[in-house]
Amino acid sequence: MLEALEEADLRKARSFGGAIIGALVVEREHGARYVVYLRAGWISGRSYRIVQTWRGKQGIRIWRSLDACFSFIRNFGFDGRITVYPIGHPDLERIAGISPEDSPGGLGDLGDDLVGDFEG
Repeated sequence: MLEALEEADLRKARSFGGAIIGALVVEREHGARYVVYLRAGWISGRSYRIVQTWRGKQGIRIWRSLDACFSFIRNFGFDGRITVYPIGHPDLERIAGISPEDSPGGLGDLGDDLVGDFEG
């Protein structure tokens, strides 16, 4: 699986002009548990990266409300569409970088980016 992002990565990249170019949320538990995936303009490829806790010490970061997810994403300057998917949604299988936990049978565990989609 691809390397996750943490908030410090996002702050540092933004200070150097990096931008979030895509965002989606996966609802892991109805109305109670959400994870955030971001496409970062400073990372070559089309893969999304899941957001983890500080240095990954507690694993993947979990939000308890959509409002909190949206606020987190918007705080990093992303003002585009944020799509919310329920866990296991068939569309997630076609999105590179999605964890197999969220999309069984998807592209998430390939571990490679598709080169040529860099925006920086």
